[in-house]
Amino acid sequence: MELQVLFGKIESDFQQETLLNFNQILNETLNNLSLEDRGIFLDWLEYEFLYNQLSLHDTQQVSLASVKEQLSYDAIQEIECIINKQKKYTEYLKKWLFEIKSKSIKVESPENDLSGSSAIEKIIYLHQLGILDFLKNKQPFLSSTNKLATILSAIIDEKSVTIQPMINPIFSKKVDDKNNPLNSPKPLAKVTKQLNDIGFNLNETI
Repeated sequence: MELQVLFGKIESDFQQETLLNFNQILNETLNNLSLEDRGIFLDWLEYEFLYNQLSLHDTQQVSLASVKEQLSYDAIQEIECIINKQKKYTEYLKKWLFEIKSKSIKVESPENDLSGSSAIEKIIYLHQLGILDFLKNKQPFLSSTNKLATILSAIIDEKSVTIQPMINPIFSKKVDDKNNPLNSPKPLAKVTKQLNDIGFNLNETI
């Protein structure tokens, strides 16, 4: 069914069907639409159809108030019944839209939480991501690894005295290589795998 035809059907069914039947019509319509058409349908319901219905309800109330003194009791009751039905269906539609949109919002949780990484792993991450090299080429870090370690301590929540012995051998071949985290096979393999799993291309930075 074309969307314009569908829109016309919803407009004709609104208030003509019981709320139970109208609920079924809305749900069946939504389930039979493609993902793209579903979005268009929901937007039309909320921003055009529902908006028009709310405006109509307000207009009806104002109109009734302006002529109420001229109408009989029965006429007033009949009009108020129509207005109340309009409000009932409109409130139902608002609730239905809210529930549908709430269900469609998916809160994505990280596939892997890396917050528990060790100090060695953190330094390897920074190196593999190109962050260490980037910072080392900036002043004052260009001439002071100590200052770089101080700043990194704030970023990765590790003590600078822990960081400096690990980054010194990365930047200087003159320093004893035993503390170089890049020489730690297991942490290096773990970090490399994590980066590969999220689609990070190591060749672009190293």
